[in-house]
Amino acid sequence: MATINRTNSETGMPVTIMPVDTANNPADFLGLFAYMHPMHRTLDQALHTFEKVLNFAGYIPIVSTISGSIRIAYGKAEVVGAVAAGALLAIKALCNSDADQRARDMDYAVAVGVNYSIHGLANIGRGFVEAIPIINLSCLVYDLTGSRIQYPFEAV
Repeated sequence: MATINRTNSETGMPVTIMPVDTANNPADFLGLFAYMHPMHRTLDQALHTFEKVLNFAGYIPIVSTISGSIRIAYGKAEVVGAVAAGALLAIKALCNSDADQRARDMDYAVAVGVNYSIHGLANIGRGFVEAIPIINLSCLVYDLTGSRIQYPFEAV
């Protein structure tokens, strides 16, 4: 996909704009993650990598009990972080004097809060499934179907 790098005129920070096909990107259900700060993309990639490691550990029956517990704690932290990030982004949006930009920033704040909260809740649920030996193998089937919840950068 083509990316367009620009600088935000207000903050002077670099911003990457990527075309998004929202029909094929369930992680970007509001179509707002095309306008991503590069640091946001880096964070998504780090979270994705961490989950891939947990996924592999979750396929091994006894090890999955430990990885499931880690995933539950991680999911809780992700939900708390999502709510905090959404709130901070909303406060930032409220400080914007341009009404159109304020609306876009507020939509983005809501999208961040909702998207990552859902992802965190899914991690908590999967952690409970992984914690039960033998049942944990259903996660392998789930991953092989390709229907897992994705981070926004994965589908852009």
